[in-house]
Amino acid sequence: MGNREALLEAAIVCLRERGYGGTTARDVAGSAEVSLGAIRYHFGSMDGLLGEAVAECGRRWIRGFQRSLAARAATDPRSNLLAEVEHLYEIFESERALVVGVVEAFAHAQRSPQAREQLARLYDELRTGIAAGIDAGIGADRACGDTIASIFIAFADGLMVQWLLEPERRLDPDALRHVINALIAGITTHSPT
Repeated sequence: MGNREALLEAAIVCLRERGYGGTTARDVAGSAEVSLGAIRYHFGSMDGLLGEAVAECGRRWIRGFQRSLAARAATDPRSNLLAEVEHLYEIFESERALVVGVVEAFAHAQRSPQAREQLARLYDELRTGIAAGIDAGIGADRACGDTIASIFIAFADGLMVQWLLEPERRLDPDALRHVINALIAGITTHSPT
């Protein structure tokens, strides 16, 4: 593993262990066993590195989403997407500390144009990745897939924040299925062909 990859992995570990605001350049460089100068060389700044770490977490989550949808492609496609929505809570639970670090990045991005730009690019990647999974999973056209992806992201973000505050009040899986089915039906029914 090269210095860039080592720094990225160390930043993800630090986000998980220390949070966004609690992670220092020394923490990351020490964990990666590289010099502090390597951060500036590979990422331009600590903001650049942490932004890329947040983006990489998002990419990993979306690759898991796409693999899972593809693995279920032979069954009812709409059920595949519903199962993935329910899977969000498993991700939240297994990655709680990292989810908190990612949420902290959103607050930081309001004061950092570089961080805001990185998060905006991440959301573009997420929309594209989710739309591709939806296109393959439920056979929706591209415009419909993009719309469903945008709603899915907003839905997931809202569920994530609510879950962080009150995990015991998470939505019932049946309620999730009902809402997602209604959204998909409404969007695909009214999508121009």
